[in-house]
Amino acid sequence: MYNFYLQSEVCRLLVSFLVFLAVGFQTASLIIYSLRRKAKGQAITPRLCFEGLLLLLVIFNIYRVGIIQLGPNAELIPWTVAKNLRTLLILALSISNLVLLHEEKNYKLIVYPLLSLAFLDFTEQVCGDYYIYLFAALHILIGIRSILLILHFSSQQNYILSSNSVKEAINALDTGILFFKENGLILLFNQTMEQLMYTMTGKLHRDAIKFYSEYLAIDNCKPDCQRIETPDYLAYTLADGKIWLFTITELKIKAKSYYQLSASDITEIWQINQKLKEQERRLEEHRQQLQEALNDIRYWSKVEATLDVKNRLHDVLGQRIALLMRNVEAGIMPDEESLKTLFNNLRSQLEKSYSIPDIRLRLKRHQKMLSDVGVKLEIRGQLPADEELANFLGEAIIESSTNAIRHGFASLITVEIDYLDHGLSLTVVNNGQTQEGTINYGSGLRRIELKTLSYNGIMNIVGTPQFTLHLELPGAFKGGS
Repeated sequence: MYNFYLQSEVCRLLVSFLVFLAVGFQTASLIIYSLRRKAKGQAITPRLCFEGLLLLLVIFNIYRVGIIQLGPNAELIPWTVAKNLRTLLILALSISNLVLLHEEKNYKLIVYPLLSLAFLDFTEQVCGDYYIYLFAALHILIGIRSILLILHFSSQQNYILSSNSVKEAINALDTGILFFKENGLILLFNQTMEQLMYTMTGKLHRDAIKFYSEYLAIDNCKPDCQRIETPDYLAYTLADGKIWLFTITELKIKAKSYYQLSASDITEIWQINQKLKEQERRLEEHRQQLQEALNDIRYWSKVEATLDVKNRLHDVLGQRIALLMRNVEAGIMPDEESLKTLFNNLRSQLEKSYSIPDIRLRLKRHQKMLSDVGVKLEIRGQLPADEELANFLGEAIIESSTNAIRHGFASLITVEIDYLDHGLSLTVVNNGQTQEGTINYGSGLRRIELKTLSYNGIMNIVGTPQFTLHLELPGAFKGGS
């Protein structure tokens, strides 16, 4: 570098400054990369060797510039030895570059050994007076490269898991974690588990087995920590209302047993589970209510079917018995033939009497049948348009008129159907025998009373001065045709 002596003082200072900056930036990049490798547990790598050798080469160059600035008396080692060291550095740099090229598969790195040849005496002799510009340009490139590497290594630092980053991540977990050996010696625990220890027992433990067996397992924690009684898992409700679930898991690492004690915040899951249990309980109550309702339906269906059969027998037999008793009362004694005729085909008559679906037609036939035996059934008003209600009132008319003939020997039965503002009323009056005192209901009247109650209505029966059946049903009803 003899031509350096031919340059101005300002030029030599500028070149010295550029070399100094190159040394500084290369040193910074090497330090950052070393810290990054240490965080990953890698001590020496081809990249680290390459960057270190490049730093030594740049330091050697600043040594050369320093001798030029300070003079030959500043030499620390003979120049021939220094040239041999420079040659060895360039050779080592080329070898480490080839190793790095093989590892990273980045073929752009082949340019570095070629650029390092620019520091040899041969290149200086070829370039002549222009070598100082090449020398300055190479150190500018080394400085820029070092800056780019610093930025690259710094950006990668945020995406690399180190021991510190793992520790910080574990500490940031909402779950409490504790690792311990078979003898109970705690190896590692995070801040969440530490806070739980203080909250539940008031102190920090170093023996995990003692912490678990003497406190958690036997409910020996602070009074404001309530254990949830269940044989399936170990859980506690703390003073802040949170619920923590504790579990122990065995870990096999290199044929050795380690254990992990975990504490999970299951407050939300627990609350959801409790809500599900409450809903399940309510569903079970509703199921039982529905089952009871179905049982009631089956019971009342049987009762209604029984009452229906009794009512059929009551109607058909009652009419025939009433006819027979009226003849006996009139002094007409029936003979065997008339009795056979009267009760002939009783079963077919039982089926036929209910084979007519229209209640109005049934009432007309019932009127005619009573008229044939000398009983007048007079109906004032119309049955309601609602078919179900019309059937009920029609059955009540047939039942009460049959009872009037059978029990009261009535010859006139008057029925009045009135539509009022508040509902509907049915009154059945007969001129038969009266009855004082309590009136006992038979199966037919009991059936009418139950049906009346299902409409929220009222049924009254009086025996004097005339035997009267009176029904009142609340609601808005319209008369039919």
